[in-house]
Amino acid sequence: MQVEHEKFMVWKAQYSVGVQLIDEQHKELVKMTNILYEDCAKYGKDIAYASFKVTIKAAVEYVTKHFATEEQIMERIAYPDFAKHKAEHQEFVKQVLADIKKFEEGRAFVPNTFVHFLHDWILSHIAMTDKALGKYLVAMHLAQKSAGGAVGGTTGGAASGAASGAVGGAGGGNQPASH
Repeated sequence: MQVEHEKFMVWKAQYSVGVQLIDEQHKELVKMTNILYEDCAKYGKDIAYASFKVTIKAAVEYVTKHFATEEQIMERIAYPDFAKHKAEHQEFVKQVLADIKKFEEGRAFVPNTFVHFLHDWILSHIAMTDKALGKYLVAMHLAQKSAGGAVGGTTGGAASGAASGAVGGAGGGNQPASH
């Protein structure tokens, strides 16, 4: 028996990439995925579609902001896998926009299928691609520290100082999902 308040996606410590800003943005993406899922699961088709239309636009805007944050960090630190990582982001955006277009055109589109795609992509991207970025930032931070370089602001994990320096202090004020 499923509890009503059980979430489709639950943030777990194992998803952390060790960079507070990125982790906070990932948590917001998980929250948005849960909202989309709840819209699909709780309501009739008409309400689910209307709610989905509003929520997906906010999610696309947030994903765009999140990807820009990661890409800015990678550019500033000359991340060796930057091109591959960015290509994954571009492919994801391309797929999402194609699915939204299908939805808006009234073509066969199942929001619940889209939500599962989003769930799987977020978790696999975090587990593989973003974790690799996090490990690189941690290693970079440790190398700077051992070389006597001062990197401030490490309160959110070993790599947070390197990441905050990489984004030039451009915070990541989370914009909560509207619902």
